[in-house]
Amino acid sequence: MTARTIVFGLDGACFDLIDEWLDSGRLDTLSGLLDRGVASGLRSCVPATTPPAWSSLTTGVNPGKHGVFGFYERHPDSYHVTPVSDETVRARRLWDYATANDRTSLVVNVPVTHPGREIDGALVPGYLATDTPDTYPPDVLERVGMDDYRVYAPSEAADVSEGRLLEEWRSLTDSRRDLTLALMDAYEWDLCFVEFQKTDGAVHKFDDRENVRRIFERVDDCMGDILDAAGGDPNVVVVSDHGIGQPKQWSVALNTWLAENGYAETTVGSERKSAWMDRAMGAEADGRRSVAGRLLAALGSVGVTKQRLERLLATAGLYDLATRLAPAGLGAGVDEEVIDYERSRAFYQGIGFSGVDVGVVINAETYYDDGIVDEGAYDDLRSELIDRLAALEGPDGTPAFTEVKPREDVYEGPYVADAPDIVLHQHDDYVIGSAKPRGKTFIPADAGRIDHTDTGLLVAAGPDIDSEWSPGSTPSILDVTPTLLHLHDIPLDERFDGAPLSLSAVDHDPRWTTYEGAIPGTAAEMTSAEEQALEDRLKGMGYLE
Repeated sequence: MTARTIVFGLDGACFDLIDEWLDSGRLDTLSGLLDRGVASGLRSCVPATTPPAWSSLTTGVNPGKHGVFGFYERHPDSYHVTPVSDETVRARRLWDYATANDRTSLVVNVPVTHPGREIDGALVPGYLATDTPDTYPPDVLERVGMDDYRVYAPSEAADVSEGRLLEEWRSLTDSRRDLTLALMDAYEWDLCFVEFQKTDGAVHKFDDRENVRRIFERVDDCMGDILDAAGGDPNVVVVSDHGIGQPKQWSVALNTWLAENGYAETTVGSERKSAWMDRAMGAEADGRRSVAGRLLAALGSVGVTKQRLERLLATAGLYDLATRLAPAGLGAGVDEEVIDYERSRAFYQGIGFSGVDVGVVINAETYYDDGIVDEGAYDDLRSELIDRLAALEGPDGTPAFTEVKPREDVYEGPYVADAPDIVLHQHDDYVIGSAKPRGKTFIPADAGRIDHTDTGLLVAAGPDIDSEWSPGSTPSILDVTPTLLHLHDIPLDERFDGAPLSLSAVDHDPRWTTYEGAIPGTAAEMTSAEEQALEDRLKGMGYLE
């Protein structure tokens, strides 16, 4: 009989990041698993960002089959995007297969699992849920004496010191362990899946690399506590959704390029101001507005937008100087240009976090109710954009994008039409910035701005793991769910894009079958205030400009 399995998800972890801490003995639990188990890189999906990657890992299918392509999803009847949720994931997940085969699962803090769907076991959602998550069973937190459990730290969206946030994130990490231990004690379980989000958040948020290490050390300690409490000899699998790269040099204002080249239209709106304009519009310590602020206010009174002024400064070669010298403070007074989606032929609608988070969307009549690009013009427009974006070079003469592809060359499945029409993969030195139009296309990236890489990690150890296994090529996150199901002799879904890895030492061969369609998730009812709170947290955690 297969042993129980514990899966640890370490968001954003990769060997390039943690090898030095393993070598110096800082991560005892992970080192012990590596000593007696096997390891490999783990290839992410496209895009290599948290929501689509964890959704792909836990379903075994590519985003075209489950429908999650980024932090937000778009809708044909509106240009307003909404945060993804469990309802967006239109495919069976690991714990659904376990439930259908009489196995009990404990799921803690896995992103995009809110509201908690009905399973055999317990599910407490993680990232992108509201702070007090909708669980399954609904009263499970009260049952195990953890009704004060929260998804986020108190200062998640605030501008606080690294030291304070470090302590809050350590406590938050401890709460994942405490909840997992309580659930393990309350249930007879077969599969336990707990995800630690702050291994990724620390890299994006902390300037001090030692604080990143401290988060990983706390996570490693919590993993050890969970393994000690589990007892026996469980199978242990450690996975991540993507890796972490090096600091970026340039931010690409994609909508600026689209507008300057006649593909996107702008209008005056109310989105957030450019950072340097915010500073320039602010007051000095004595309450008086700076000279720059008074000038901007005067220009605003005669209808000059921030982006128009930015373009003038860029033309004069003064944009970067203005960015560096603008005084501190916040204020208002100059109107904001925003993308006019209804009148644009193409636009970027990402959150300014990852260069592959969202690509270029074409305002097609075949998708949007109010689309303006007819079916006859679509192919020519998309081909033109692909050719021009592939040829786009940055200030240093390097191509901004290493891959520019039509979505059907990247995805396969019933939900491909919900993906961006053109999928972009940025060069290592570049990151796509926010969706706001800016004064010029290429802007120096914020100091320390780090993006994701395509390769995370996989570690496995236990009685049913072949300790001699070595991958012939880098496995995919799509292989994780088939591998875990095979460990437990659960029939595999013929819809899977992934396949079970040969690291299993079990004596049964994989069995394939046809499951009925996806189990519908419950709609996430998030108020506008909750949406704003989520956006503020994303910004505070370094995920959103």
